[in-house]
Order: sequence, then C-alpha cells, then structure tokens
Amino acid sequence: MGTDPLIGDSDGDGVPDGKEVSDKTDPKNSCSLKLESQTVTPSTAWLNADCNGDGIKNGQNLVVIMYGTKPQLLADGTFKMQYITSVRNLRPETITLNTVQQNLSTVFTMPMTYRITGVRSTGRLNTVSGYDGRTQINLISNTSTLAGYAKDSVVVDLIVTPNGFSGIVNAQAVLTGTGAFSLPINTTSTDTTASNGAILLNGLPARTNIPKVGYIIPDGFSPNRDGMNDVFVVIRPYQTTISIEVFNRWGNVVYRNSNYNNEWDGRAMSQYGGGDLPPGTYYYIINAKESNGQVKQFKGFITLKR
Repeated sequence: MGTDPLIGDSDGDGVPDGKEVSDKTDPKNSCSLKLESQTVTPSTAWLNADCNGDGIKNGQNLVVIMYGTKPQLLADGTFKMQYITSVRNLRPETITLNTVQQNLSTVFTMPMTYRITGVRSTGRLNTVSGYDGRTQINLISNTSTLAGYAKDSVVVDLIVTPNGFSGIVNAQAVLTGTGAFSLPINTTSTDTTASNGAILLNGLPARTNIPKVGYIIPDGFSPNRDGMNDVFVVIRPYQTTISIEVFNRWGNVVYRNSNYNNEWDGRAMSQYGGGDLPPGTYYYIINAKESNGQVKQFKGFITLKR
C-alpha cells in the first residue's frame, strides 16, 4: 500500500498534506503553508529557500540587528554611547536563547579604552552580571527566551576614551540558541542602517565614527543655578590639564585655577572679593597641557548672563 496522501508531506514544507487541506493551503506548493501548522522537520530544500523573497531563508528562526548610537562628547574628552542589539523571532514558537556575545575588546583597541556603565534588556532576555566585553563577553543567561513573533533587545551603555584615536570602529553580536525542530541557531548581527535595511546572511558590523577630540570653549554661560549651563565648561582632549585666569573689564583677576575641572560658577574667588560676579563680558587666558607635554594657549571673551 502507498503512503496516505493526507499524512505525507508532499512538498516538504513540514506541514502534513491533510493539515494543508484543512488549512486551505496547497499541499503541493512548499511556499503555501501556515507556519504554526508545521509538525515535522521541513526538507533541506524548504529550509534553504526564501518563500517571501525578503532575503531571509525559511529556516532562519530569528533576525539580529545591532547598531551603535552617535557618541556624545563629554567635558573630559571621553564619549558616552550605547550599543543596542534587537532580536526578532520570525516564527510562532518560543525560541530558547543561549548566548548573545559582544566582544568589545576587539572593537576598542589600543590606544582606546572603554568601560561598561550599564546593561539592560527587555522581555524575557535575562542579562548576566559581570559583562565587561572582555573577559565576560556574553550578555544574557541561557534561561533567556523569545516568544513567538516577539522582538526584544539588550542595551549596553559605555564610556569610550579615545586617547587620540579618531575614525570608524566596527562591532558585532553573535547569538546562539535552539529554534524550531531543535535546530541550532548561530546568527550574526546586521547593522541595517549600513545595509540599507537588508538582513545579510553573514551579518554586517555596526559602524560607529569616533570623532577627533579638540577644544571647545563656549562664548557664554548663565550661572543662575537653574541646573542649565551653570558652569563654564571647557571640553578638551583626554588627560589634558588646564589652567585658567579670568579678568574683569578693568583687568583685575576674578578667578584663577591651575587645575581647572569645569567648576567655575560665575563667582569670584574669596581672595578676589568673593560673591556672584555681575553680568557682563570677561576675558580669559587658558593654558592647556596635553598628555604628550605639548602646551597650547587660548585667549578670548566670555559673556556671563544671569
């Protein structure tokens, strides 16, 4: 006797012919099916095919997207940024995730350094303690899961010290787990901004530009203690020591600091009279000694507003 046509899987899509009949899909068309009706392991041909033409193989259970935020320059010459890794389940079943690995020691190489300031996740992605991107490169525990058709993410906050470096750095995440039909998952992240939205089979690193750090000296500030622009902030390269002198319109020194760390709040030092300085224009001389011993001098005017 031959195989029962209602029990067999004629097109190899993992859905028995009888179920396709009841689902009103075509049992002879491997791209005509309901994923939730798959009860047997599909054929290799079906797993490697791309039924909807989106560039993702039928057998790929999930998509991993990773990108870096634009680095935010801090007053001490370091950058604050984030890496965001999103994981989307393409199937109706819950997927078990074993690891999401990000090795940042291969991203921020000498002379750069970095430190992790926080790791957080959404949904059922459970972060592990001690992630440093160097000795511990796994972000999640093996108890993590991703519900059917769900999308969750892991966010890494970090501070990057460029130490003179400027240019592009590339970072990528590698995810492992177990998908439908107990098939292993090993997927590399794609930066869809760089790929124009396409999900690439071999992934694409997240590209982040670390800008060159120079000197930024504001031309005004408003020390009225409202929590906004209350101090005179001089941005400079990392490990640069700054000395500053500030003069009033009569050429008298009202503020002086040989190791300035952005603390002047518009008050005169006690030896120069103390108290809030009146609104107006002041003259400054700044000497900056860089880590290589080079000294640069800056002179200019600063407007104090209240």
